[in-house]
Amino acid sequence: SDITCSRLKWLTTTSSSRLALPVVQQQQQQQQQHQHPCCAGKTGAPQVHSCAGSFRRSVVVSAGLPFSLSRPERILQFKWGRSFQAYTIGELQVEVDVLSEGRPACVAADELEQLLVQLEQDAQAAVPLALQAKQQAQPRYRLPAIANLSLVLCDDEHIQQLNKEFRGKDAPTDVLSFEIPDEAPGIVLPVKLLGDIVISVDTAQQQAQERGHSLLAELRVLLVHGLLHLAGFDHEQGQQQLQDMAQHETSLLSQLGWEGSGLISTAEAAAAQDEGSSQGEEDADSADSSTRDSSSSSSSSSTVSAQSIA
Repeated sequence: SDITCSRLKWLTTTSSSRLALPVVQQQQQQQQQHQHPCCAGKTGAPQVHSCAGSFRRSVVVSAGLPFSLSRPERILQFKWGRSFQAYTIGELQVEVDVLSEGRPACVAADELEQLLVQLEQDAQAAVPLALQAKQQAQPRYRLPAIANLSLVLCDDEHIQQLNKEFRGKDAPTDVLSFEIPDEAPGIVLPVKLLGDIVISVDTAQQQAQERGHSLLAELRVLLVHGLLHLAGFDHEQGQQQLQDMAQHETSLLSQLGWEGSGLISTAEAAAAQDEGSSQGEEDADSADSSTRDSSSSSSSSSTVSAQSIA
């Protein structure tokens, strides 16, 4: 109706309106008659033809986004989601938030504070390498301008609570990683929230003593392991993923010049050593059993021979 058309025209032409209403512009009047080229110069009433393309609809948006004419996922294709430049490792800025939870029994308060300061610096050096490893594994991944990480040093009691709540394991562990997934495909933001890494200082101290290096060296090993988890690597998803993550651990530690082997390599070596020890004990038990059986046979033979001689 005329009233509806007038209302629509008012909404779309008012500068103060923020409604994203499409304006349908008629390129030519709907009742306009066209003279066909073949009728040019002829007398009489002109013949009217409907020519394809005589009426073209064009959408003009005064403000906002034309969601009424778009699919729901249209927002993922907008230019602002792809317009950020590709950053390099040298341009990447790393922000690390460090804090402590609980009271680790193996270190004093001032020593814990020093560890927090040192690991903050270590994380700033390790994050670019972890993201670079992710870029190698996922060629379409683009580095952000800023990467943010939360790092927590705690005691066994605190990490046991987290381990029970999120993994269903009521026991302390060495490191937990809480990854924040990447944005939807097509969305590239300049700031990336990596997630949280929680490390138990008590368990780290115990493992450092077992492996013959310092507490700081063990904390760095656990930091690298946690960062690779935040970068999308997961050694629990198959043998190939296990090998890839183990190689990246070794590579990162080597590039950073840090002491110690990767957590996965160390665990595999310990498992192999335990298996070798168990196999050695079984072989020794088998050898002892064979020796006892041989001795018994020899004694029986000697007794029979003596009786025969007698």
